[in-house]
Amino acid sequence: MGALAKNAYSNVKFIDFNRYKDGGKWYTLPLFKTTNDKITHKLLYNQDNTTINDEINRLNKNDADIGIALGYTFPIKKEVVPSTLKNSTLYLTASEEPRHDILSSEESQESLLKDISYYLNSLSKPNRNIHLFVSAQASMCMNIGKHYMDNAHGAILLYNYYWTYR
Repeated sequence: MGALAKNAYSNVKFIDFNRYKDGGKWYTLPLFKTTNDKITHKLLYNQDNTTINDEINRLNKNDADIGIALGYTFPIKKEVVPSTLKNSTLYLTASEEPRHDILSSEESQESLLKDISYYLNSLSKPNRNIHLFVSAQASMCMNIGKHYMDNAHGAILLYNYYWTYR
């Protein structure tokens, strides 16, 4: 849907839903965050101070399909990723702890979308699919599609990540 919005209209804005305000309210994302902290990406399962670029370089050592797991609302557990991709996935989260509606401003989303574009471009290779696992609010998912560039990002397989409390 996000990619279709990009191609059809130049001025599409996505609306989010605040489940906690007045029994639920729809709202347009504000332009700016309410804090000065810049949201960036960090590796989710980082045991040895590896950088994101180190992990991209490791993943680029072969031409096989790779995954990118974006856990903004909930961290994406390795056990839910297909076994063929478990060790060839870039597991990311935001610099703030995962939770509902963490990306509730255009500024927050734009910062992460620029990074995602860089990661997709860096990991794209001919004949390689990128499997994208996303746990995020609807507006972020739509904006990922809106920012997808088929001439630079290659083939993407998008997974709907659903997490339940157990």
